[in-house]
Amino acid sequence: MIKTRIDALIEEYYPRWVEIRRELHRHPELSFEEFKTKAFIEDFLKDYDLDYQEGLSGTALAVTLKGGEGGVTVALRTDMDALPIAEEGGRPYGSLNPGVMHACGHDAHMTMALGTLMVLYALRDSFEGQVKFLFQPAEESEGGADTMVKEGVLKNPGVDYVLGGHVWPELPVGTVGIKTGAVMSSPDVFDVVVQGKGGHVGKPYLTVDPVMVGAKIVTGLPSAVAKVLNPFEPVVISVTAFNSGDAYNITPETCRLKGTVRTYDNEMRSVIEEKMTSVIRGICESYGATFDFTYHRRFPPTINDEELTPRVMASAREALGSSRVVTVKYPSMSAEDFSYFAMAVPGTYMYIGTRNEARGIVHELHHPAFDIDEELLKVGVRVYAGAILDLLARG
Repeated sequence: MIKTRIDALIEEYYPRWVEIRRELHRHPELSFEEFKTKAFIEDFLKDYDLDYQEGLSGTALAVTLKGGEGGVTVALRTDMDALPIAEEGGRPYGSLNPGVMHACGHDAHMTMALGTLMVLYALRDSFEGQVKFLFQPAEESEGGADTMVKEGVLKNPGVDYVLGGHVWPELPVGTVGIKTGAVMSSPDVFDVVVQGKGGHVGKPYLTVDPVMVGAKIVTGLPSAVAKVLNPFEPVVISVTAFNSGDAYNITPETCRLKGTVRTYDNEMRSVIEEKMTSVIRGICESYGATFDFTYHRRFPPTINDEELTPRVMASAREALGSSRVVTVKYPSMSAEDFSYFAMAVPGTYMYIGTRNEARGIVHELHHPAFDIDEELLKVGVRVYAGAILDLLARG
């Protein structure tokens, strides 16, 4: 009965969701600058009887939809920010903000959250408990989720479960992917400054070449660190920038490197930092150079709850059919600050398929021609609404 009502509401509301998604896509905003985006959402929500949470800073927003008395509280989180990418493709709903684009699908994420709110609001007399909608800034930068958690967004009312998801070009539209345990990595970053001794390139015996030392670090760091780590714990160490001198005949004084470290094990991060320091020190000392190494921990890996996630997967199968729910085999080395919510309360993060080769929707996330198949909006709302109602019903 409820499933039939959800399906009918989805078909009724879908044209509006397409309008919402395209309007958000036209007006992307960077991390911590989502002021127009927040205003758009607030204007949309004014027609609904919701409780607004006070005390959230910046562009963060949280509202609660109340059902009957008692029951649990389920949160649905969406991110809001866009990327500094110039959009390609010439779509009629393309970005009107030059050099900024929703190339990671956050416009779709917000639309699915609003769509789920619309459906559940229409069904609010049929369930007990509360649903909290979290609109989070700055997922693409320093992780706005951490600030929201520290400001008490999971309290008043206290959240029992949190759900979230990401559009996923590796899965065909109409499907979702879910797994227990690790689902995304931690996106730590590092900087290395190698201090050599500059001079004339024709007198290498009087210099310490930081370019050579930097090259040794680039080629030696990943393999040397991997040798001392558990081979069954995946780790990616990538140097992504290498900058030094700008002349043909001068050995420069310094070389600067930067890169990223990805892992699914929160405790492994300390081990990796220690081993990287040791390897860099050994390489620099062997050439007579010194170094400065900075390791910056960004957000933790995203770990799906072992008890909640099978329940969400069962709800998804009920909503879509078993053949359209993929049990994801491997986690992604991408990163998501949804991890802060999932560390505080049981959480499940899913992938929502958007690939449609027949329509040319094949580009990866963060690509200037990225787009979604808007049919996924129906899929995401159907899964979110079904899972939330199941959790509210069974506690």
